[in-house]
Amino acid sequence: MAVPKYDEKTKTWRFIFDYQDETGERKQIRRKGFKSKSEADEKMLELKNEVNAGQYSSPNTLTVANFFEDWFKTDRILQVNETTYYHNYLAFKNHIKPKLGNIRLQKLTPMQCQKFVTGMHEEGYARNSIDRVVTVVKKALDKAIMYKIIKDNPMRKVTLPKYVKLEMKIWTLEQTMEFLKVAKIIDFIVLMH
Repeated sequence: MAVPKYDEKTKTWRFIFDYQDETGERKQIRRKGFKSKSEADEKMLELKNEVNAGQYSSPNTLTVANFFEDWFKTDRILQVNETTYYHNYLAFKNHIKPKLGNIRLQKLTPMQCQKFVTGMHEEGYARNSIDRVVTVVKKALDKAIMYKIIKDNPMRKVTLPKYVKLEMKIWTLEQTMEFLKVAKIIDFIVLMH
């Protein structure tokens, strides 16, 4: 087993942890900058447990936009009908990509997801619209967990805005009479042509 080593130049501890991935290929995890040996030991044990449990995700530079584009082409297209796919992709193109697309997938945080949802609410989007967009993000990120790219789904930790019950507006008798009068005029005009 690897043992943390002290770096005289930086006055910190570091380690190299060897393991084999699912394909049997030898890999290394390097970490540095620990203030104490016990801190380095703790992190190394945490990594060992993640690797042994099959939960370790190696760091990569994949962005949210890159992952979603691939997810749409390889997964989502097989799961839903054309109309749903079209609407899901529109949600990605119009909301998700502009706000979250440039963030590295592994660096996406619950706070960023919450700001995204709160931003949609502040822009005046209805709760149903927000729900549809959030559902697309949740489904894609769940797949990223399955692919072992990320460990958890930060969108599942957001607070959604409360539903606002709209008050039904009922026309007065005068408004109803005015509508019927205009409707009769329009009907007459249509019949004449």
